[in-house]
Amino acid sequence: MLSHLTPVRAALEAGGLFGHLADRTDDVSLRLARIAGMWLVDCDSARKLATSHNSTTMIADAQATESSLHRMLDDAGVTWRRNGQGKPINVALDGQVVPRADIGVAAGTRKFLGPAAGAFDPYNSLSGGAHTRPWMHGGNRGTGAGSVLTAVWVAREVLARFLVLWGTYAGQDVGTESAKVRQALTGVLNRAAAGDFASSARA
Repeated sequence: MLSHLTPVRAALEAGGLFGHLADRTDDVSLRLARIAGMWLVDCDSARKLATSHNSTTMIADAQATESSLHRMLDDAGVTWRRNGQGKPINVALDGQVVPRADIGVAAGTRKFLGPAAGAFDPYNSLSGGAHTRPWMHGGNRGTGAGSVLTAVWVAREVLARFLVLWGTYAGQDVGTESAKVRQALTGVLNRAAAGDFASSARA
């Protein structure tokens, strides 16, 4: 029903995750603490899944993996604690602290997009349009011109931003390539804004 929103949202999530773990403008110890936090969350998820299946083998595997991870993090000097709900928080390494162990997708995607998003919250907008609130993008099926504009804008920013982050991580200057992507998709965005896609979206 909203096929153009789902892959764009997935791309935005992937970009947010990449920025969360690999943005070299952040301290390396902070990024390593984030990786450790996500490993802790993954182990918790595996243990809960094993328990829900009541599988002795799965539970044993999950416990072994968790014990191995804890030993590795202890050796690396990573510390953390659990809150009242048992979730890992305050993951720390070399004085850099990550308050929550998981990424926090909405906040992570806003940080990934940076100033380009302004007051716009594209992740929540895409989630709403792709799930229970299709009217957010116009049309009773979420197929109005608004959804096309949102999808193209997010695709443009994700591609351009990802190129810049990857280039910085790899030590390469990709500013020209990023600008070309932005220019090409800006043309598509302008066409959508002019209403070229509105009739096909309603069809």
